[in-house]
Amino acid sequence: AGHLLQDETGDKWLEINLAALALPNDPLGREVGEALCPERYDEKALKRILNVIKERAFNSQFQGRPTKSGGNVFMTKWWAGDSTRYAASDIPIIRRQSVGRWMSFDTAYSEEGNASYSALVVGDMLSDYRLRITDVQRGHFAFPELVKWVTRCIQDHNADGKLKQISIEQKASGMSLTQVLEQKLAPELVGLIDPVQPKGSKEERANAASYWCENGSIVLPWPGMAVPWLPPFTDELFAFPAAPRDDQVDAFTQIIDRTIYWLQAGIDARIATGGN
Repeated sequence: AGHLLQDETGDKWLEINLAALALPNDPLGREVGEALCPERYDEKALKRILNVIKERAFNSQFQGRPTKSGGNVFMTKWWAGDSTRYAASDIPIIRRQSVGRWMSFDTAYSEEGNASYSALVVGDMLSDYRLRITDVQRGHFAFPELVKWVTRCIQDHNADGKLKQISIEQKASGMSLTQVLEQKLAPELVGLIDPVQPKGSKEERANAASYWCENGSIVLPWPGMAVPWLPPFTDELFAFPAAPRDDQVDAFTQIIDRTIYWLQAGIDARIATGGN
């Protein structure tokens, strides 16, 4: 609807916005804050949903008034509390408790220092259906070294057999890499390869991923010696889209997109229990 209203035919549309919680000048004459369909969602239920999915997503999905993107897409304040961070020393415990592990690759050909990186983001899902980011790597590789690096990463992160999916963006290097891995890896690992054809721009994919970050579904470690990959990752994340590099962000938004089914299950459970 927003795209239709903003294009050259926008003045030909009649917009009727029935917000879940009435806004000023409500078309139905409701008082401000009155629920649209209290038989399904009363004011208390809507405020509970707001508490879980947060203001930006609620305004878009329930109020019909999405907040226009401005400035950075990912905010440091979303990872400010204990519920959105874990101790770096807990990574071995998280891996033992993990119900599944996802790997997301955004790859490039060049080994030149000024070229795009090949990046990996790894996430472990726990029983609360929140995704803990447990490893991020990047580097410049010629194609033979890229294959070796990816193969080693897959073997390392599947040592306990918990790997669920290996997502590889199908750019030029990703397509070639996928073909080689299908010949090189064991059959059970080949079955985990997920060739991704990204949809939309980088900014659109990042905005979609930001919803899950704001509502606490994506958990990062506290900074520390045990996670040397964290500062370069968060520097890029919080500067996006103005950062000079976005390879780690691309791998990050991709892993969120591939785990949405489980992340949504966690949101549904938290809404049902009042946000806990």
